[in-house]
Amino acid sequence: MDHPPNSTGSPTLVRRKYSAEFKASVVEQCSQPGYTTAAVAKRHGIHVSLVRRWAQLMRQAAQSNAAQQQAVESWTGASPDAPQTETSTATATSAPTPAQPPVVPTVQCPATAATVPAFIAL
Repeated sequence: MDHPPNSTGSPTLVRRKYSAEFKASVVEQCSQPGYTTAAVAKRHGIHVSLVRRWAQLMRQAAQSNAAQQQAVESWTGASPDAPQTETSTATATSAPTPAQPPVVPTVQCPATAATVPAFIAL
């Protein structure tokens, strides 16, 4: 990839930006049997350390999401996926609602159907 020279005569480097879907797809390919991180990175023309960083960020986000779900369950006493039951306002005692944890926005990867945190799109 040739870049035009800058004022000092050396080529300028352009920082490439990758979509969250692309990052998720690359990390997903690395987890497939028979594929190494180095081979996947080389095939896509990116450095292996970048792919490892993306994988680390995805693992941290998954752990954070799991911790947030556990916090919601402990605050509400039920899983967020559990069906909600309605109670009559006349018979129910009004208790303060605990603060909810922050929600991490996610992006769906069309190639792998993986859900990744939106901050990976940085």
